[in-house]
Amino acid sequence: IRNGALAYAQRPAPAPVQPLKPYATLADAPVIEGKTFLGRFDLDISLENGHLPERPHARMVAHANSIKTIIDKDGNVIVLYNGRPGEKDFMGTAKEHAEQLAQQLGRPVRPVGDPEAEANAVRWVDDVLGPEARAAMKALRGQKGQVLVLQPVRAANAVPFGTGTLEEDPYFNVFLEAYADYALLDGFSVFHRPSASVTGFTRLPHVAGPVAVSEIDGAEMLRQSPKPHLEIIGGGKIPEKYGELKSGLESGRANEVLLGGRLGALALVADQLKRKNEEGKSWEEIALETVGAST
Repeated sequence: IRNGALAYAQRPAPAPVQPLKPYATLADAPVIEGKTFLGRFDLDISLENGHLPERPHARMVAHANSIKTIIDKDGNVIVLYNGRPGEKDFMGTAKEHAEQLAQQLGRPVRPVGDPEAEANAVRWVDDVLGPEARAAMKALRGQKGQVLVLQPVRAANAVPFGTGTLEEDPYFNVFLEAYADYALLDGFSVFHRPSASVTGFTRLPHVAGPVAVSEIDGAEMLRQSPKPHLEIIGGGKIPEKYGELKSGLESGRANEVLLGGRLGALALVADQLKRKNEEGKSWEEIALETVGAST
């Protein structure tokens, strides 16, 4: 096993979390001061000309507020996020994400190893499993109110003998757990993913971050609403969205549904298929006539 991979076994176990809700939140963490939170955030933001939009995305602002909640209580945060190589939201460096988080936190930003870094600077490193990242995470021990942004977990694994993405490395979880006291899940939109950065930190107490809590509470409010409501559903992930569409209408939770994004386009195609199938056209021709060619 690589050096340091079992370091977590040589330190006291963190205090157990006693949840006030059916799941644990930051309010349930016995101690925040001086503790390090390994935070999984959803910072998948579409790029503009290869860069983050100049105006910070709402996700960036929301997750920065979650981080601020921790550092204001003298806790430390290691920022994990993904992006998908080859897609328009992927950037292989952590630099711009760190810059925008620092802007929201009102702090300077510096790369790891910068000798002129201010004491409260948000630090970033294009590394996760290598020596530079491990040294930066180890340096958080004994510190208070620090923020460290790591390279996207779906970047290519550059560790010797590593294959696939960083997150797919078999030592991904055991390495990172060695430097944290809690796993913080704040990206509610990624909860469904059975990936290492979401479900793999089994040796750490887990807490939900403020963004996740607000979205779970919102979903519960809709689910338990005594009156039917209008649902607006868009975006990708067609099977999951279709399941919610069907469930909402069949259960009576929703009396109307507005569709957008890919699901809306699919509904248009389905409607045209029903109307035009007697014309003998293929479904591909009908789809192109209805929503146009892919871009």
